[in-house]
Amino acid sequence: MSDVFLSYSRKDTEFVREIFDVLNARKREAWIDLHAIDYSAKWWDEICSGIDGADNFVLFVSPNSLESWFCHREIHYALEHKKRIIPFLIAPIDEQALFQTWHNHPDLSKNEQLTHENWKSIQAIQWIDFTAIRDVNTAVDALLKTVDTDPERVKYHTRLLLRLRDWESRGRDPSGLLRGDELAQYDQWLADSRQKGTPPYPTAEQEAYILESHRVQDELEAKRLQRERLVRRFRVASVVLGGFFMLAIVATIVTINITNRAVNSANAQVAAGNTKVFSGNTKVASGNTQVFVIGQTLTPIPPQLTSVRQTVVAGSFMIESLNLSAEANSILRTEGGNAETAALLSIRVLRKLYLDSADAALVDASHRLKAVPQVFTYRGRISSTAFSPDGKTFVVGISDQADSGDVELRDTATGSVIWNINIKSSGIYGLDFSPDGKLIVAAAGDTTGNILDAANGNLLQVLGPQRDIVVRAVFSPDAKTVLTLGGGSDRTVHLWDVGTGKQIYSVPAGIGNDSLFYLPGGQSFYADGNVYNASDGSPVQGSGVRGGTMAISPDGMTAVTGINPTAKLNDLNTGQELRSFSGHTDSVISAAFSGDGKWLVTGSRDNTARVWEVATGKQVLLLSGNKSQVEAVAFSPDGTRVLTGSDTARLWNITNDTRQLSMSAPAGVTVSALAPDGKSIAVGDENGNATYWDLNTGKLLRTFSSGNVDAKAIAFSPDGKLVAVPACKNMDCAYVELYEASSGKLLQTFSSDGSSQPYIAAISFSSDSKMLLVSYFDETTRLWDVATGQVLRLFKGNHPEMHGSAAFSPDGNLVALDLGETWWDISKAAPVKFPDGMRGNKIVFSADGSLVAIIDFNNSVTVWKVATQQIVKSFSGHTDGVKSVAFSPDNKLLLTGSADKTAMLWEIASGRLLRVFTGHSASVTSVAFTPDGQKIVTTSEDKTIRTWITDYNDLLAYACTLVGVDLTPEERTHYGVSGQDPTCPQFGDDASQPLLPTTTPMPTYTPLPTWTRIATPTK
Repeated sequence: MSDVFLSYSRKDTEFVREIFDVLNARKREAWIDLHAIDYSAKWWDEICSGIDGADNFVLFVSPNSLESWFCHREIHYALEHKKRIIPFLIAPIDEQALFQTWHNHPDLSKNEQLTHENWKSIQAIQWIDFTAIRDVNTAVDALLKTVDTDPERVKYHTRLLLRLRDWESRGRDPSGLLRGDELAQYDQWLADSRQKGTPPYPTAEQEAYILESHRVQDELEAKRLQRERLVRRFRVASVVLGGFFMLAIVATIVTINITNRAVNSANAQVAAGNTKVFSGNTKVASGNTQVFVIGQTLTPIPPQLTSVRQTVVAGSFMIESLNLSAEANSILRTEGGNAETAALLSIRVLRKLYLDSADAALVDASHRLKAVPQVFTYRGRISSTAFSPDGKTFVVGISDQADSGDVELRDTATGSVIWNINIKSSGIYGLDFSPDGKLIVAAAGDTTGNILDAANGNLLQVLGPQRDIVVRAVFSPDAKTVLTLGGGSDRTVHLWDVGTGKQIYSVPAGIGNDSLFYLPGGQSFYADGNVYNASDGSPVQGSGVRGGTMAISPDGMTAVTGINPTAKLNDLNTGQELRSFSGHTDSVISAAFSGDGKWLVTGSRDNTARVWEVATGKQVLLLSGNKSQVEAVAFSPDGTRVLTGSDTARLWNITNDTRQLSMSAPAGVTVSALAPDGKSIAVGDENGNATYWDLNTGKLLRTFSSGNVDAKAIAFSPDGKLVAVPACKNMDCAYVELYEASSGKLLQTFSSDGSSQPYIAAISFSSDSKMLLVSYFDETTRLWDVATGQVLRLFKGNHPEMHGSAAFSPDGNLVALDLGETWWDISKAAPVKFPDGMRGNKIVFSADGSLVAIIDFNNSVTVWKVATQQIVKSFSGHTDGVKSVAFSPDNKLLLTGSADKTAMLWEIASGRLLRVFTGHSASVTSVAFTPDGQKIVTTSEDKTIRTWITDYNDLLAYACTLVGVDLTPEERTHYGVSGQDPTCPQFGDDASQPLLPTTTPMPTYTPLPTWTRIATPTK
């Protein structure tokens, strides 16, 4: 989302760029098209997305813009979608001349009614008249005044429009609708917008979307009730079946007893003595009960009853799984939703049954749960936290207990309790370590401050009492004194002598936020918006920051304020807002800086904590899992851990985990090549750029080349030393540049040598990295010598209309041309006859060359054996064109990527679909396995590169390492979870239990033989 969309004529670019730069300097997000790309359908889609995603539509009004058909299209779209429009007049308008221009314009003349309606609508809106202001900064001030009017309602309009677009792009899948609390929020937004009667107004589409959300939610609720009734019927049926089982058993026993008595009463007595009827242990409902009498098996349970029982159990479990999967996805669609709960629900489903919706939810939840928490549970809420100066221990304060508050010290590395003491108080509201780590001061609800020995928790000194509760307490840098701040009716700051416990002085702090901090150097302190001299309490200056201050940066220059959902960074002296941190959905109530001042953690009433990069305001991590507001947060001294206090105390490891990584590329990725070691990836994008990324860190390492057309091919040499990328020179895009991967040095350039179609379709290396096969968008393919840059072979296909991908077998013996229409034996320099079926949109060899996957023309993929030229298996399941395919290192799995925005994992031997990878929002253009087969890398036109865990069993194991607590009994009841078994092994009594006893193991990976390199052919 952006703050403004800038609509303008390209003739006014110079002025608009100046406005854009000022907005950027003020940290406002502006969507602007400065790239002069062609006016294509793709361009218009991007423009529409930009308008949808902007809170305000700013029109730079000038004769140039009003005479531009493209500007009128943008205005019409903004009006149609009822965006808030801000006209910005930059040049006088002569209406008579304007109307004459419209009448004579080839496009505008056909749409004069639309242009007049646009103009009439724009005239009715309050303008920003730059022709009168004549100062860019003053004009931007006026613009931002409008932008910042009623911002929350405006943002809801934008968010709802984006949700609506996403729902439509997914074929109006019901999973994309609003539900629960989120739906209630938009109901309130709709009511508020109708009442206020000011832009932006709800669109008919938005109202219909909300109405449809209600309809589906009501329908799902009705189905849920129906399922519950069905489950109850199943259970009744199980009881009835149990009765049948019991009657069958009794009847059989009676029959056998009568027969035995009739034959021989003596034998009957012996039989009765030895008979073992396990009626007490019989599991009637299981359908497996058998009764044994003297080694004879009684009449088995009728198979019809067993089948009915199995249907009952399977149906009940399927209903539960679908419900849990839907709940998990609903949680994740809610802003700030508890990713830990969503992960736990998804894990429970996938342990026994594979559902792609549960898979998608677990991947999403795992991506959000980057920080791995340790969770500590107490009877009350955690209202205060602090790390020791060396970071080896941390302390928590517990409140909401009857006339008592606990202070507990734990070991940071192990989480084990070192000591716990109880203070007869309503709660502990503030904690602080002395700079040397030897003492702890606790601000208590019994109107006192309490000095504790950090080694053993012994009470050393009581500070007070004061007139009301003590809400904050901090040590001076020399640890000789303590400042306390009173709450309730006592808004007073007191300075105490630590050794004697006597008050040195007190100063009134006023009414405001509970803010108390020593400033760097310890010569002054900050309390409720004022700065005081630490020696005598005399005022030093009035701070520019008033109220809501929750943290002051280590350098004492800035402060973070909260109260509303957006935290703000302000200059402590002037009060000027420097940056905002937007993302929480409820008030921010706690905050802390890292020791180096680079990171900020905030806690909120939305039950989450979030970690931000201070320099940019970018959210780095969302820490979810708490069931109540996050009242206290703290950074460890080394910045690697965050401590949060809520219904539980949670210790988070915030070092980045790279096993589930998503990277953002500057443009839609059209092609990619994974390095042979799996540690880096080269990608080509829709702007013609070729870039190189580190998969472990997600960092862009370098840009190789840039062009002006979509990159359609890129390749690593098998030894990982070289990267071949397409390039353009003087509008000729039939060049291939060869770079050294490690340094980015350009080593060689291959010219098309007169190719009639100057675009590269495919690039591939020979197995020895000495030859390069390049296919052009005509009937030609060239085999180049890497060392000399000379053409070794020139292939001309038989069907020019079949231009496109060529493939090089790993052993270097085969080349597929014209999408498989023609196959060549390199060593013999002669065509090879292959079946007609061995052709398609793209051809990919397995690592050992024994198999080839061919993307067909009907959204499916067929795998062939190269040696026998026979079909192994066909794979069909995508709903749109298959764009890419890859074999696993052991040839057991096939991975496909499609324009339907998904990737699919298949078992080659059986043709079974194992997994669906859902998460990309646009076409999946490339797929690859890492060398060990344990991860998958996908790239997409949605501008992302994503890494996935291949085996969902491994995904479950990984996800279990990210969750801190299991579902509570109340949550199991709320979500309809059957059974009380632990969701993950660490929550059970037996830590040695297998993680996933019910899942089917996926194929294992075995190494394949390496190729014997062939000699470089000669012409």
